[in-house]
Amino acid sequence: MFNRFIQKTKKAQISQGEIEFVNLQELSSIISDKKLSDSSKRRIALQGLTGVNESRRIKANIIDRNIFLANSCNYLLEPANCKLELLLCWLNSKLLNFIFKARSTSSNVNGYEIDNLPFCFSKYDDELIELAKSILIKKSVNILTDTSELERNIDERIYEIFSLTEEEIKIIENSTINPS
Repeated sequence: MFNRFIQKTKKAQISQGEIEFVNLQELSSIISDKKLSDSSKRRIALQGLTGVNESRRIKANIIDRNIFLANSCNYLLEPANCKLELLLCWLNSKLLNFIFKARSTSSNVNGYEIDNLPFCFSKYDDELIELAKSILIKKSVNILTDTSELERNIDERIYEIFSLTEEEIKIIENSTINPS
């Protein structure tokens, strides 16, 4: 189970379902060789279903090797030219969430929709990677740790990359406020 920057590993951390363990021999007989091979790599997990009215539609986290995902999850492997931590910043950013919500009207978070989101390399890449690492470390110790300041820094860098105006930023920021 996971959420943005969080991997839930204890029953008390989840609200529904079960954390299950798989029989690797049994699993290998029912999934593709590619998926089995991919499971041995670090990758980004994406929640495959989210409510269309949720303030955050994209929910991504890096998952370790030999963690298996249920059918309602998607994943991205680490590209040769880009660290997973950098992709994680972009995927969990308010800007990409805003764009995704504007384009998607179903509860599915499909791979092709993620593939069509904007992404570019910038002078902030190293800083973004360090911000993601800081969040992941803090959340691994306590998933309830407040990392909003670090997340705001990520959003500010991505706004700068696209040279967004204060008015554009305000529209994006207001779209992620949780309704009362």
